[in-house]
Amino acid sequence: MLEFLKSKIHRNNYIAYVTVLFIVCVIVCVSVCKVITSNQVEQYKQASASAFERVESKITTNINKIDNYFLGIYSDRMLEKDFLCFFSHNAQEYRTQRLEGINPTEMPADFLADVKSFVSQNNFVVTQLAVESQSSANVIHFYDANISRLDVDFCVPNGTMDIYENDASYGYVYTKKLPRSSDYEYGEMKFLLSGKKIFDVVKEYNIANTAIISKKGAMYYMPPEDQERMKDMLAQLYESNETNGVIRSGLYEQYYFINTSSQYGYKLISTVDTNAIFRQNLALFLLVIVGSLLIFIIMTFLITIRMNYDAKFLNRIVNSIQLAKSGQFINISIENRKDEYGIIAQEFNEMIRQLEEFIQKEYVLKLRQKDTEMLALQHQINPHFLYNTLEIIRSCALVNNDPKVADAIYCLGGMYRDIVKGENIITIDKELDILTKYLKIMEFKYNKNFFYQMDVSSNVRSLGTIKLWMQPLVENFFVHGFDKNSEFNLLLIRGKEEKDYYVIELINNGSSILPDKLLDINNRLQERGDSVSGGSIGIQNVYHRLRYYYGDSLQMKLSNNAEAGITVSIRIYKKKGKETNVSTFDRGR
Repeated sequence: MLEFLKSKIHRNNYIAYVTVLFIVCVIVCVSVCKVITSNQVEQYKQASASAFERVESKITTNINKIDNYFLGIYSDRMLEKDFLCFFSHNAQEYRTQRLEGINPTEMPADFLADVKSFVSQNNFVVTQLAVESQSSANVIHFYDANISRLDVDFCVPNGTMDIYENDASYGYVYTKKLPRSSDYEYGEMKFLLSGKKIFDVVKEYNIANTAIISKKGAMYYMPPEDQERMKDMLAQLYESNETNGVIRSGLYEQYYFINTSSQYGYKLISTVDTNAIFRQNLALFLLVIVGSLLIFIIMTFLITIRMNYDAKFLNRIVNSIQLAKSGQFINISIENRKDEYGIIAQEFNEMIRQLEEFIQKEYVLKLRQKDTEMLALQHQINPHFLYNTLEIIRSCALVNNDPKVADAIYCLGGMYRDIVKGENIITIDKELDILTKYLKIMEFKYNKNFFYQMDVSSNVRSLGTIKLWMQPLVENFFVHGFDKNSEFNLLLIRGKEEKDYYVIELINNGSSILPDKLLDINNRLQERGDSVSGGSIGIQNVYHRLRYYYGDSLQMKLSNNAEAGITVSIRIYKKKGKETNVSTFDRGR
């Protein structure tokens, strides 16, 4: 098939074309993948900026709420007094001080209840509150809506909240200085804003790895399992003044985006590597790779066809020259070629035409005359002699009053005449007529122990078929399955039309076939090609002749009957795959 590989010039050109095509396809594939990666990186950059703005907005919103809450405390004298009492060293002292100077008929303000209400209204964003004086601190622990309570630790060491600034699981600490009175400095309050409430919004942006880092260290990681692996790299990025960039290690690339909060003193650092981009856009990358590969295959196929076309045309020219050397002058079909090969072929055809004019016409005429004489001799021997001889024998049998012999000779002559003369494509009805003549001869031969019956519908009889395929199958029964000692040897020929196919069955009550041999015969009947090596050559010959005519519409199978004998079943499908029509009598005429 690949004729061009035999030609050095075509082979070298083919290698050069395919190599250049491969390089171009690789460059295009890599370039498109680079564009996809750049677009994804830009999307991650925008997502990181949006996540940073959301975090900034959440922190600012909650700090504003805290500031407004304190303005409300200082605008309520009773609540302010109760708040200042909270700086007591223990719960008993707090309860005592808050009741001093209060009219027994009045209900004292309750700072703890008020701050709990504030935290609850703000969805428990504040998880802890530390009120720190010069010597100690009182800490309020808030629990979410499911528990809906608070606990107070009195007189704990100062700096209790500092540890949360270095812990990734807590969040952001907001410190608020308390106003100083004329004779006393109260200190400050520290609010611990839940990292989950504030920073978890980053998860909505599906950034591969994100860390929120304060001046004192990591505040929040996502996902937490990457903390240790990325700890050193994030520390270096925190010290960087860049807003984005890429870290390369061989073919591996790590993109990073840094957003700095000048107001709250933290940085949001997001990273994504090429592996993550490839995994998340696997379908798109595969589409590009498969598309490039498909283009390469198609273009290679077209180049191969063109090269093969040129090589075959060149071989045709060479073969024509070789034939001309031996006296066989054959013109080359130029088709629509207008290239150098076409010019060479045109000149060669002209040379052939001129050479043929110099060939001795007398010599050619003598050769043709000899061929004619040989054909005439072959046709002198014809079947008329056999027909006439059989007719003479039949006439003698009738004169001697032996109609059975006469009928047998008549059937033999008629069968021979049908086989030798007539067309090769006939109807099933005509094929059954040939088979009937053969069966009458066999009935004459075995006149006491052989019987046959035909039941074939008119629809089946009208089908077209090849000539002389039923008789070999029936003869196979007389060779292998017929029992001369049996009083009843039966052969049934049935044919009918089903919904999707026509079926013809040849059923006998002779000998069965061993299962292994039967399986082998059926397997051979499924083989493609014209090979008929091995056993059951007659059956295979019939099968291949039928298949040549009917194509894939034919199915043939042998099976053992339940009691005795075998059944040869031939199915002729009306359609195959809803496309191929069954062969009709007109096919092949």
